[in-house]
Amino acid sequence: MVEISVLRDLVSKGYTRHQIAEAIGYSYNRTGEVLRENGIDVKHEAKGKKREKRDLKECCDRTQEIVSLRKSGLSYNQIANKVGVNKSQISTVCRRFGLGDDGKPHTLNIDAVASVVCKAGFDYIGGYENSKKPVLIRCRVCGAIFRKRYNNVANSLLGLCKVLCPECKKQEQELIKQGRQAARQAQQQAQREAQSKRMAERNSREVNNSLTRRLANHVCKTCGRTFCIELTGYNSTNYCSKLCQTAKYRKQHDRKRIARMYSKQHDNDITLKKLYQRDNGACYICGRQCDWYDFEKTDKTIICGDSYPSIDHVIPLSKGGLHVWGNVKLCCRACNTVKGAEFVDSPGKSTEVSGE
Repeated sequence: MVEISVLRDLVSKGYTRHQIAEAIGYSYNRTGEVLRENGIDVKHEAKGKKREKRDLKECCDRTQEIVSLRKSGLSYNQIANKVGVNKSQISTVCRRFGLGDDGKPHTLNIDAVASVVCKAGFDYIGGYENSKKPVLIRCRVCGAIFRKRYNNVANSLLGLCKVLCPECKKQEQELIKQGRQAARQAQQQAQREAQSKRMAERNSREVNNSLTRRLANHVCKTCGRTFCIELTGYNSTNYCSKLCQTAKYRKQHDRKRIARMYSKQHDNDITLKKLYQRDNGACYICGRQCDWYDFEKTDKTIICGDSYPSIDHVIPLSKGGLHVWGNVKLCCRACNTVKGAEFVDSPGKSTEVSGE
């Protein structure tokens, strides 16, 4: 157990808790407990502050000795072992007096500065003050003069950093930019050439397909015969001529007309004979009597005359009329042909019909 008088003596001398713990061989926390148990008050201070002040005071007392030893060429470790002071305090004293690693101030011979600058690839112009100040150098490539810190120039020899001329760097960036632009233009040109090639191939395929289509044999959808477009001269793969195409379209129109007619109200009892009897054989447009026997019969054809009776829709089927008794009337063939799909203005007065 440590005597209380020893602790009080150490506290009176200004020792901190760390120093007391080192002196009596206790830990820092155990020393605090012992001091609190005996009622000894030690001011709490930031770690190392007073110790640093004391060390600096000791260093100040032995500054001249440290400076002389440093100038003699001894290292920080050798001075610390010889003087008994922390290495960091020795380094602080040396920096205050401008002593470098070699024990001399941070100033170099101009020839040494020029040699370092030349080894880095530049020409020394002037302006050296110390290692932390910039010097004036000239680029050997482009001849541009610029300022750079001496430390950076020296470290470039060790590979720690890279010193570049501003003009050379600008030219390098310009070359990189031009190279990227040239690569972009080459890529665009390649894309245009590929597009032109694809267009040429497509046009060639279209020409071949067109020629094959004109020389191939096709079947007409109307008459069923085989034909070649190159021989017929009619540009269609479905019909051999304009007549066949027109006939096909008329047939489709008739089918649509019949479909429209039968899709609505339709009276299947309407016949031409019943309508003739209902209207007493008189045409409702011109008022003349229809001739039931006005026709000529050949081998396979019946040709009707102008007075032959026919069924006419007052409201045409194409205009929404229905095939019922109320919408059909007897009409001679001539009047029905003239009327077509139109309305009659004044039936029973003349043979003229609107739309003729």
